[in-house]
Amino acid sequence: MFGSHRGKTIGRWSLAALCAAWALVTGLTCAWGQQEPDTTALLQQGDAAVASGDLSQAEGFYLKALAQRPRLWPVYRVVADFYAVAQRDCARAIPYYEVYFEHAAVPGGEGHMEALDNALMCHVKIENWDRAIEIAEASWRLMRDRSAHAQARIMLRRRGELELRAGRYEKALATFQKVLLDDFGDVHAQLMRAHTRYYLGQYDKALEEYRYIQRSFERGQLAFVNLYIGTVLTMLERHGEALEALRMSVEVDGEHPQTYWWMARCHQETGNNFMAERAYRRSLELSRLVADTELLNSTRNNLAWLIILRSRPGAPELLEALSLVRQAVEDTRGQEATYCDTMAEVHLRLGNHDRALRWSQQALRLSPGDPYLQKQVRRIERYSQGFESPGGRVRLERWREP
Repeated sequence: MFGSHRGKTIGRWSLAALCAAWALVTGLTCAWGQQEPDTTALLQQGDAAVASGDLSQAEGFYLKALAQRPRLWPVYRVVADFYAVAQRDCARAIPYYEVYFEHAAVPGGEGHMEALDNALMCHVKIENWDRAIEIAEASWRLMRDRSAHAQARIMLRRRGELELRAGRYEKALATFQKVLLDDFGDVHAQLMRAHTRYYLGQYDKALEEYRYIQRSFERGQLAFVNLYIGTVLTMLERHGEALEALRMSVEVDGEHPQTYWWMARCHQETGNNFMAERAYRRSLELSRLVADTELLNSTRNNLAWLIILRSRPGAPELLEALSLVRQAVEDTRGQEATYCDTMAEVHLRLGNHDRALRWSQQALRLSPGDPYLQKQVRRIERYSQGFESPGGRVRLERWREP
């Protein structure tokens, strides 16, 4: 339901700043030219190669500098930043950040916290939640021990956000409670706690908190809060109230695809498939613009399903449904049972019984205990033995599956 909460972009220290951090640890005079001119030249050549876009050459320069001085810890930070920022390869960056974190900076100092934060962001990007949460915990303790209360609270809240994203909802709830005990006016923590209650299925409490938070937001921020309220009301099957909240969200910001997705779901659950289809089409259009792949594929699937539920859909409608669900299946590599089931139903309506059966069996393999999918396989097996497809067989002489 809710979007991810991204941290700040990983930054890049200058050589002078790296050298200063090194001086904190070693006490050496920070004059790169005096210590190791060859290493300095390699680092400068690496920087120039990055600036010119030659990342392969830059990598060679940085790694050669590291090979020359393997105990010059700030160079590890240069290499880590290169992989994380220039090449966007966090998996390769992490070991270098960890070495820098272990050796290069004074615990609690600026360099130490920067290294912690960068390593944390990399672990988040590759969804290594255990280590990300561990780093957030360490950062919180450092801030707390330094009596930096505001920063400590922010880091504790970040830990809660990581626990939420990792699906550890009970722990996340406890963490947000702890943040709010320290500062109940932290609206962001209130919002995160409401999200957590939603994921725990505590819809009434989530609704109460969203409505309380609503008072603290200005009009420009109300689009998301009304979206959350509409979402919870939909889960509570209070569809009229949900649609009203979602319409209020659209009045503030009509460009958010999730709002239209939930409007479509409300209409679908109340049997208004015409309005549901319109809302899904708007969500589809906006999802493409914001590159929300998960929402885009869900919308494709649901729209395809509504198309095949029309009264006796013809060949053009079924081909549109097939195109929509095929994209969703391809994006998820055929590993989403719901999409495979929709693909099976489209093929069944087209009269392609063998293909329908294969996709239905694939859906059941992905979710073997689902009674609905078990029933679907048996149903399609009957049609494969000579019965007509529901809604009538559609003959497409020129149609071929790629």
